[in-house]
Amino acid sequence: MNPARGFPFHRVRGRIRPLRFSDPMPSRRRSVPFVRCFAASWVLHGTALAAVGVLAGWMMRSPEPLGVRVTLVRPVAVPIPLEEEPVECPLPDPPPDPPLDSVGDPVVSEEVAEALLPAPTLVPVETSPPWDELERDFAPRREENEERAVEVAVLEEETELQTDAAPIEAAARVEPAVLVEGPPPRYPARSVWAGEEGTVLCRLFVGADGEVTRVELVESSGFPRLDEAALEALRRWRFRPRMEGAVALPSEILHPVTFRLEDR
Repeated sequence: MNPARGFPFHRVRGRIRPLRFSDPMPSRRRSVPFVRCFAASWVLHGTALAAVGVLAGWMMRSPEPLGVRVTLVRPVAVPIPLEEEPVECPLPDPPPDPPLDSVGDPVVSEEVAEALLPAPTLVPVETSPPWDELERDFAPRREENEERAVEVAVLEEETELQTDAAPIEAAARVEPAVLVEGPPPRYPARSVWAGEEGTVLCRLFVGADGEVTRVELVESSGFPRLDEAALEALRRWRFRPRMEGAVALPSEILHPVTFRLEDR
């Protein structure tokens, strides 16, 4: 064995061999360097092991960097419901007034003004006719007045006969239903945006109390939104019922509803 490695050894007959337990212990002077070398070796090995343990503990404690994951989520488009609100259509601007000519008032001289005035007209003065002429004029009128008096008497008799028959005719008179409350139909906002126009012909069934009991579509405008708006508005109408004398009767009414963008 190489003595530089720090193991205890001794010489036997000129040779170096490791120390055995059965061998006698060398002298104290010879064993001191070996003990020191052996202790130093253990100290160095212990220090190295301690350093390795500290380094391993530090490496185990140090947190590893965590990766950051970013996920991009595309927002979902939510449809916005369209409310049917009345849309005000802009009215076209009125045409500009025609420019006025900057011409002053004409200046007319006094002589020309007098020449343009109309000439005065002479009005004849009426004189009262003599008394004889008045009698001649009124003589035929007396006869006419007598004839007219006879005609007036005949007319009075006829009017009395007509007044007697008037209550009978009034009892059989028929008055049609009259609209009392009728809010106009609402123009749908989508129809305004789409430029829909047309006329809806409807039949209204009016009860004896004046309420609209039913509405039927007779002729469509070609656009379902306009037809539904007309029917919905006519259901809220109220009438004075059809009267036959003093009796209220149900009736039917045909009514057209026109939708035009110009009338909004």
